[in-house]
Amino acid sequence: QASFLDLNLKDFFDENEEDEVPEEKEDLPELMWPYYCIPIMYPGAQNGLDYLLRRGIPPGIAAAYKIRYSPQNRAVVFPVYVKEALLGWQYRTIDQTKFLVDDTLRETAKAWSSPNLPRDKVFMFSNRLIGAKSAVLTEGPIDCLKCDKVGGNVCAMGKSISSTHIATLLRSGIKDIYAGLDPDAFAELDPLMSKLGNDINLYHVQVPNIKGKKADLGELSMEEAYKTVMNSPKMNKKQLYVWMDSSFFGATGVE
Repeated sequence: QASFLDLNLKDFFDENEEDEVPEEKEDLPELMWPYYCIPIMYPGAQNGLDYLLRRGIPPGIAAAYKIRYSPQNRAVVFPVYVKEALLGWQYRTIDQTKFLVDDTLRETAKAWSSPNLPRDKVFMFSNRLIGAKSAVLTEGPIDCLKCDKVGGNVCAMGKSISSTHIATLLRSGIKDIYAGLDPDAFAELDPLMSKLGNDINLYHVQVPNIKGKKADLGELSMEEAYKTVMNSPKMNKKQLYVWMDSSFFGATGVE
């Protein structure tokens, strides 16, 4: 004989975790752009625009997402807005980051953030959730921009999806969410599915290997990213099957 139990495993392992969704996001300080961060379509931002083009991001998309360029840092600047409030930004260098020095490979930072960027409290490009029918969760800004055709594309600025991120998604009313995290972030998927609850459909975006190596959404064209996301398989919650033989039922008096 067999008994079927539909259990949420986090009830055993995360006893102290709060299940309630915060009602409102805390107030976060608004910032102003530094003078050296200029809109991407300005003449002085041509180097940044060229970098984005090499990464498969056309000028129209770059302008729509309010991307900027810092000639001082030689870096593209990705903004973090919530509605009209600027809460911070991330830099991405346009220069080479790996150098061979005295037969030793040295690497400089390719990305860095503005001070006190609240990455665990907001999504980059969070305004894309407004009116969207579905959402795409990505780690980095280039991955996120490649999913423009899908809509609802937001960047978590890392592998971790916080409780505030979850609350933002739930408040948006979106029912279909595509997890486009990098290949090494698979450990985040099961907790994410549990936190989202039973009313959300979660899909696992699986980017095909490129030249035999694992790839991410940022390495695809925008059309390839759209097809990859839309063909993502749906994830199902884990269920626990408990098999019991007749001796168990006889010993416990269960019929």
